[in-house]
Amino acid sequence: MRDENQDLRECLRLLQKEIMDIVNFKQEMFGKRFKAEYGSGREVGQETQEALTHKIELIRDELFNANFEENGRELVQKFRLNFQRLKEFMQTIDKEVASLAIFN
Repeated sequence: MRDENQDLRECLRLLQKEIMDIVNFKQEMFGKRFKAEYGSGREVGQETQEALTHKIELIRDELFNANFEENGRELVQKFRLNFQRLKEFMQTIDKEVASLAIFN
């Protein structure tokens, strides 16, 4: 059982890393497209900057290392909330990308 829990912990850590990799990729992609349209001298506006900010909560290592029988529900809830936040972030950033005229 201990090895299975360790495998699950590692899987969840990897899942969290993958979520953040997706966020970073989308932010970088927008930045490159923005620079292609406006040049590197123009800064992203405050409203757009806020849209590019994610609300995904990084899960503390202590929670990954805690007893799953006691804290499993909290961990699942945090992932559920993070997936909802990821979806919202993806929709928002896709709208921002679509607003760039160079790609329309």
